Amino acid sequence: MIDPAPTRRDFWRDRRVFVTGGHGFVGAHLVRLLRSLGADVAAPTRAELDLERADAADAIVAARPAVLVHLAARFGGLGLVGMLPDIGPRNDAINRTVMDAARRCAPDRVLVAGSACAYPHTVPTPLREDAHLDGEPHPSVRDFALTKRALVRWCRGQEG
Repeated sequence: MIDPAPTRRDFWRDRRVFVTGGHGFVGAHLVRLLRSLGADVAAPTRAELDLERADAADAIVAARPAVLVHLAARFGGLGLVGMLPDIGPRNDAINRTVMDAARRCAPDRVLVAGSACAYPHTVPTPLREDAHLDGEPHPSVRDFALTKRALVRWCRGQEG
């Protein structure tokens, strides 16, 4: 059963939350919401913390978050993703850094953002949420999609 605690306002009060990608499209809204609920939020910019560097994990660990939210990615939308030949390795580096930090600091909760790109190129409708690993992603987003799928597999490996 899922613990309903995160939906309670008192759950977030004074709770340390580290948000990667906290200045992005989704992250900025989440950071604002968490702060309005009283959370103690750390959300460094890309200039402040380059998650492509493995040593950036040390900063996350030092923050001692109770909740780690991983939203950061090098992406830029469907039009741009196919034009970035190094998008897979760069996102893989980001994910490895954040997951290393999660392993080392053992927050109470880790939330990672998925992507519709992780779903197969051809998927039956209605779409099932668990169908994201059932086939090959679209070739134009394959490298990015595979990094998102790797995150899902990492999280499943951490389940108790």
